Order: sequence, then C-alpha cells, then structure tokens
Amino acid sequence: MSVRELVNDVTSLATPSIVLIRIPDEIQVLDAIALMLKRLVEERGHKALLILGNRSAGNFMEGLRTCGFVIERAVRQKKLLFIDCLTRSVGGPRVEGALFVSSPSDLSEISLLMERGFRILEAKPNETWLMIDGLATFIIFNGIRRALQFLIYTTNRLRTRRYYGVILYYGSELEKQLENTIRQYVDRIYEV
Repeated sequence: MSVRELVNDVTSLATPSIVLIRIPDEIQVLDAIALMLKRLVEERGHKALLILGNRSAGNFMEGLRTCGFVIERAVRQKKLLFIDCLTRSVGGPRVEGALFVSSPSDLSEISLLMERGFRILEAKPNETWLMIDGLATFIIFNGIRRALQFLIYTTNRLRTRRYYGVILYYGSELEKQLENTIRQYVDRIYEV
C-alpha cells in the first residue's frame, strides 16, 4: 500500500476507529502525517493532537512545513496541538502549539497533558484525532509492559469519547509479540 492509499483509507473511516500503521521509514511517516493533517484539519475541519516521542515539536513542525502543511494557521485556530516528549529532557526551543512533557518516561504526565490538550482543542466526538508517533521511544523509556498499559488506557479513552486514534511505528521497531498484543486493541492495521 502506498502512503497516499493509506492516507485515503484512514481519513475516510466512517466511524471513530483506532488504527496501527507500520511504515518502513521515518520520512514516509512524516509524509503520511502531513497528508493526513492536510486532509483532516484543513479540508474537513477536524482537530488533531499529536504525541511526539521521536523528535521535538519544533523539528517535527519544520518537517510538516516541508511537506506543504500550514501549521501556524491550524495552531492559531486551535485545530492542532502537539505533546512534545523530548524538548524538556534534551533541551531545545519551545514552540507555540506544543505542550511539553518532562521525559518520555513520564506516562502519567503524558496522559494528563493529553487530557489538557483535548480541552484546549475543544475536542468533539467524531471530529477529533490522536496520533502517536514514536512508539519505540516509549518502549525504550518505560519497558514493554508500561508502554502497553499506556496504549490500552489511551485506546479505551479514545473509544469512550468516540475519537479516532492513529498509532505509527517504523519498520521492524516492534517485536512480533508486542505487535500481536497491540493488534488486540486496534480496529485496523495498515502496512506501507
């Protein structure tokens, strides 16, 4: 499946669903997210909260700009918000449109900021998306068991609120056993 086919399929989901997407490299992940955001936020007026575990919000925003997504407008309109899990622990500039976690190992803080992010966005059922990029980072910092507990908690929250969820991971970063466990909590699985 190509990135464009993936984006068309995911953004056409009729009812809130949670999907797991396996993409072979980071550049394609950025392309996929940029295309999804362009379609969902700019064209449909949906709202999106992105949890970033692999790169800072500033770096990620720059990548989205390169892919043609106008971030500043979406942030000003409170349609797009980031949870940055790296900047406070490794240093770097803070950017508008991001909430900052002290460390990727603090899943409780991430959960609290996720709730705060949904309030800031004034999230609504059937119109709100949560995207998690950097699953491997959460596993490295928290171990498989805690990362899975976080994902189970998060997917249940999304289902309860009727929000969409997208969990992205690169190539072979997940062991088969972990992937098989996560499969139990998602509605669809895509592979590019």
